[in-house]
Amino acid sequence: MDYQIINLADLKEQYCDRARAAWAGKTLRKARLGKRTANLPFLLRHHDEKEICDPETDQRDSFDFLLAYYSLLEIACLIHYIPSTFPDTFREEALWNLSHDAVKRYYETNYPTLLPHLFRLRLEGNWSLYEVDKERITHPLFLRFLGIVNRVYEDEEIELFQWFLDSGWVGDFSIADTLEILQSPPRTMDALSKDPAKRSTPEQSVNGAQKFLTFCGEFDNLLQEAQHFPIFQSEMWTYYCYWFDLIGTKVGNQLNQILESFIKWDAEDSEADLEQHRQLLEKNVNNFWNSFDPDATPENLKKELDELHKVRDEQSPKLNKKAIKEYVTGSKSLINRLFSGVYGKALRERISKADD
Repeated sequence: MDYQIINLADLKEQYCDRARAAWAGKTLRKARLGKRTANLPFLLRHHDEKEICDPETDQRDSFDFLLAYYSLLEIACLIHYIPSTFPDTFREEALWNLSHDAVKRYYETNYPTLLPHLFRLRLEGNWSLYEVDKERITHPLFLRFLGIVNRVYEDEEIELFQWFLDSGWVGDFSIADTLEILQSPPRTMDALSKDPAKRSTPEQSVNGAQKFLTFCGEFDNLLQEAQHFPIFQSEMWTYYCYWFDLIGTKVGNQLNQILESFIKWDAEDSEADLEQHRQLLEKNVNNFWNSFDPDATPENLKKELDELHKVRDEQSPKLNKKAIKEYVTGSKSLINRLFSGVYGKALRERISKADD
């Protein structure tokens, strides 16, 4: 259908031709024409073979974004957002790229990523799975998914925070510096409110942490709404499988540490809150007695006492403490759900059946 061709062209322009994947696409195009290119087997090596230097990082990132583009196409094809039969020129190029020995080793062995593998099988005619044809529901969900992907793609602070989560360093800074700030309410508020251009590296990571937790909440909500389309739900989750599966235990524990820091805020601030509450209550009691009329009727006296109790309840810090604990509890639940692998179960089961 025409709209599917338009969707394919739009995804290609947005996530391949004009995006950070462009360098990888051009490099593979040169290789396909027999022209001299970067040494791809060396460039796309596992980091245990030899440490990755800074210039290589941007080049490898470009291949990561190219593979992410093909992953999006796999999801789009699953729900009939793009055509199931691709134009010959597109199919030949995409299949050549995903079959290149160095690229294939990169996403299947060095850093296993499932969706590019499935898309290659689809291009070869060896994978033809489609979700129940409910375009009226799945297509809007997919567009929301793309919106989430775009926000994560374009945010350098989220990227920095993810780098720290993955045991990365920037100069002398690591995830430990992020956690140190997050344990202090004043320093966290300062980092979140500071002019972005003036934030230190750890402060940028703190903002990235806040945005990443927001992303987790939005993404979990989206996956919940897609529960009636289990393969679609599972492929969207698998798009982020590096975070939610391959390094899930480590990252999940660190995110829970961050959430626990909010509970520590509650503990650290409780004495100050209670002291402030005591002073305000004492002030209101004094005001009450200073204005007390001995001749007041029982009805008026009760009214003034009720007003005093109302002020006391409004100034009590208990509601804030309860809200913090509810937020932490809810966030822990969705993070544990995202990192448990439960959302990827449907796709794994379908692949297992196909292998049998």
